[in-house]
Amino acid sequence: MPRCVRMIEVAKLDPLMRPSFGVHTFPITEVDTTVVTLRYVLVLLQELGVEESGTSFQLFYKHGEDYIIPDVNMAEWPECSCEGDRFKVWYRLLPSGGCSCFGIHVHYRNDQRYKQMTPKQYKGYVLLQAVADGCLDCMATLLEERVDPNFGSLNKNFTPVDWARHQLSEGKITQQLCDDMLALLKRYEVVTRV
Repeated sequence: MPRCVRMIEVAKLDPLMRPSFGVHTFPITEVDTTVVTLRYVLVLLQELGVEESGTSFQLFYKHGEDYIIPDVNMAEWPECSCEGDRFKVWYRLLPSGGCSCFGIHVHYRNDQRYKQMTPKQYKGYVLLQAVADGCLDCMATLLEERVDPNFGSLNKNFTPVDWARHQLSEGKITQQLCDDMLALLKRYEVVTRV
């Protein structure tokens, strides 16, 4: 059920995924929670000056003790991050053009559809997310674990190559990073056929 929020609490996460530097609270124009989408949160944080020169940021919401990266298609900010008249956002800064990652766990998703997948499918989706996040290191880790470099998403059969090209076309990764990702995928494509 929708409700109104008037404040946003913002906390930065450190490399160990712990809140650092305290929590900052900002008043916002009162909005219905159904308006609080991922896009709304990104724009709001940019307006509040969270993004620093030469960086981008990665958003999280908290579910229990876990920090979860929101799905890009999320209709509204999760109810578990709303408390009273405020909603909470956690973030970490990333260098522009790539992921400054602390392990493949940051690319995991925790929603119902992923719980219904086989382990092989789930790892394939983690690989797709690592590509979407621009994380070459995690891609290499997953490919070393023999995750299929040609894994196709279940709904539209998008592959890691498709995601890399999409992220490049959206300006979310650099040409060099895209080329490195494609070369890595091609190298492991040969390995998985053996």
